[in-house]
Amino acid sequence: MKNRQGRTALYRLYNAEGQLLYIGASCDLRARFSQHASTKDWWDQVAKWDSKWLPSREEALAAERDAIMHERPRFNKKIIFVPRREPSRVRVLKGKVANKAWEIGRAVESGLRRSGRTSEEAKAEALRWVREYKLASGLPFVDLGEASQGNAPDRELLEKALKFRGARRLLEEVSSEFRIE
Repeated sequence: MKNRQGRTALYRLYNAEGQLLYIGASCDLRARFSQHASTKDWWDQVAKWDSKWLPSREEALAAERDAIMHERPRFNKKIIFVPRREPSRVRVLKGKVANKAWEIGRAVESGLRRSGRTSEEAKAEALRWVREYKLASGLPFVDLGEASQGNAPDRELLEKALKFRGARRLLEEVSSEFRIE
């Protein structure tokens, strides 16, 4: 990558039926697509792609994370975007909270789909759970915006989320390690 902070593309890869396979960000699409072609088993399914150029890498990474969370592409793994300017201990804690929130969201969405809820309803409810868990951490997440500043999470929903393995312990670790200033 030549351009670490400048103009960066947010791209989406689709199969022939139009199913979203992957979302990524790169300042050199040709090189990135070549890398995918040589390392990803799913690359032969890619039939079309689109991209949108953003002014900075930071903006592209934030847009990538949001797009992955909302659009749920088939082959993306967990993704966490944390700006470099935060202290490393905050980045580590945010990473842990974001991963746990992702696990909770996936489990909720899967359970609701099995119970007969529509895909849209399941995704919306899963995103609510993710938001409440992140909000309960007290850490400043970009996707929460102003909500992360002094608002309390929905206690009933949070108590349900805390029943997931390790969720309560992680929030206790965060509260002992991180103090909001």
